Amino acid sequence: VSIKADYIMNPGNKYQIVTATNSDSVKFNASFSTESYVAVNDVAITDTSLVEMSSDDRNNLKNGENFNLALDIQNGIPLSASIKVVFADSLFRPLFTLNDSNGNQNFTIDAAAVDQNGVMKSSSVSKKNMSLSASQMSMLSKAYYTIYSVSISTPNSSANPPTIVAVRPDDQITIKAGGTFNYNVNSNN
Repeated sequence: VSIKADYIMNPGNKYQIVTATNSDSVKFNASFSTESYVAVNDVAITDTSLVEMSSDDRNNLKNGENFNLALDIQNGIPLSASIKVVFADSLFRPLFTLNDSNGNQNFTIDAAAVDQNGVMKSSSVSKKNMSLSASQMSMLSKAYYTIYSVSISTPNSSANPPTIVAVRPDDQITIKAGGTFNYNVNSNN
């Protein structure tokens, strides 16, 4: 990124000899804003995160009966995402893949709608539900890593030519989450 500017310090082109001291100053204000215009088609990112849990938490997860999570995602960014989450053990061996309520391994977040200039005109709404069974809760207690893959695209990115969209600093995504967790208090019963 390169920014170039010309400042005219003497707009009246009046030449005059003056004395400047260390208490004198020259002040000016400048402001600018930027937008990014992009078109991307299935830009993929895969990364790994550490699952940090105490040994007590790992033992307590084994008593979990089920876990349900509901997400309400309002995406004001003109980028869609497909997300896959895999939990792995200490040797990076996959334990299980997180599925949505329909059994899909990839969670999709729809892109915000854009106008003919590629500027966001309305947020998209994606509602996602996922759950973990008792056996998955037990496997989660053995998880030391989360391997996640994200694929990002702009709307109509496979068209020729693709739609170019504006990504602005004030674009945002809002995620509301709620859930239930059923836990066996006395595992002897």
